[in-house]
Amino acid sequence: MDTSNLTIKELLERYNLKVRQSIYDWCKKGAKIELHKDKSGRSYATPEQVALLDQLAEHLKKPDSTLSNFVPVSIVEVDTPIDTPIDNSIDNNSTEIKPQIDTSVDRQLIAEISSQIGMAIASQVNNKLQQIDPLWYHSALERASTSGWLLTTKEVKSLIGVTPRTKKSSTTFKRGNWVFIKSGKIGSQTAWRVNKVNQNDDYKV
Repeated sequence: MDTSNLTIKELLERYNLKVRQSIYDWCKKGAKIELHKDKSGRSYATPEQVALLDQLAEHLKKPDSTLSNFVPVSIVEVDTPIDTPIDNSIDNNSTEIKPQIDTSVDRQLIAEISSQIGMAIASQVNNKLQQIDPLWYHSALERASTSGWLLTTKEVKSLIGVTPRTKKSSTTFKRGNWVFIKSGKIGSQTAWRVNKVNQNDDYKV
């Protein structure tokens, strides 16, 4: 598209029209614009107006198209001076492109992340409890022993502060008054059954 002002004569040539009145009808009845005039009184169309008239020309090529039923494809600032930058923003009719989000997420990864978050929270809580009562973990182990709960390696470590490890020929780990006995698996971790050591108990560690 030309980027300069076009006179009536140039507009007639551009749209293959014969009479000046055709241009005036296009502007008044179709594009709904008023041409500008230079200092000598000659009418001309700005680049923005030419863009609108180009749309009208394409519209009139379609069957049953008239000047009165022309609707611009996009809004054109018809009174914008030639030396004013044209807004090249996307028109309102363009389709918004939204990124496609892949909803297939590895559930095992989510479980691992959740476990790490849980352990971090538990560690902070444990540290607070230790500051208040250094023997707090005995109550937790007492509950686990009485209820027959199985604890994971990480859970045991969060309670006693060390990772339970057994010798090659043993399935138990002793720490103070507590014995932790290997009892299968919980997920990918070793499961431990908690027993309280009595004076008459003899655990081989």
